[in-house]
Amino acid sequence: MTAKDTNVGKQTEQLAARWLRDHGGFPHAERTVRTGYKTANRQLIDAGDIDGCPGLVIQCKSLRPADRAERSVAGWLLETETQRQAVDAHVGVLVVRRWGTTDVGRWWCFFTAGAFVHLTGGRSEQFAGPDVVPLRLEVRHAFALLALRGLGDAA
Repeated sequence: MTAKDTNVGKQTEQLAARWLRDHGGFPHAERTVRTGYKTANRQLIDAGDIDGCPGLVIQCKSLRPADRAERSVAGWLLETETQRQAVDAHVGVLVVRRWGTTDVGRWWCFFTAGAFVHLTGGRSEQFAGPDVVPLRLEVRHAFALLALRGLGDAA
């Protein structure tokens, strides 16, 4: 990964955290500056890219071109779900920068099908298993749904 890639990733996370504070119902959202690790004696779980969002693990990604990012979504979503399970969060959320707009609310937000069914009041266990079925909404719609389910403060 180049320094430019690292800077774009950092900027993507900062923009997402700012949007979550200002519009997403999470006034304490901040970019996480640590990563997980595992040694012979200790382990720190990677709990996502954004802190201050109780009940959520939020992973942010930025990749161009769009078709390359689309091919990466299933793997990223599986990583997000692994992080969610590790910290026992309610929902894992994958935010993917949508190139061509600076409005974070118009970026893509992915959930697993099980998480989406759970958020809409259904039984998510029917989607449990090794396959990750991604569902995509715009960030603004995804966080409106999360607010309806009682996650975050009223924006």
